Amino acid sequence: MKDYLNIQIKVLQEIQKVQALLKQGHRSGLEQLQEQWLDGSDVQKALNVSPRTLQGLRNSRALPYSKIRGKIYYRSEDIEKLLESNYNFKPARIQRHGTR
Repeated sequence: MKDYLNIQIKVLQEIQKVQALLKQGHRSGLEQLQEQWLDGSDVQKALNVSPRTLQGLRNSRALPYSKIRGKIYYRSEDIEKLLESNYNFKPARIQRHGTR
């Protein structure tokens, strides 16, 4: 009888471990999805642009999007690509001593 109770306790502990792992995996998946997709207000804040400017980026196809029931979502990697494609860096000219 004692052995039977010990086995039941061990089985219940293993089930609890599996449940905890499943919950962690589920949360991680949701967190990962949230990192990949942003809604319009998040993008407006991140880029410091107005709703009209964001609409212009969509209309010009500069920024891909997904629309579900009237709500628009953007992939974070597409926003990064937009920023990279518009990156304009020109190094400063270095003047050497003794030359004019």
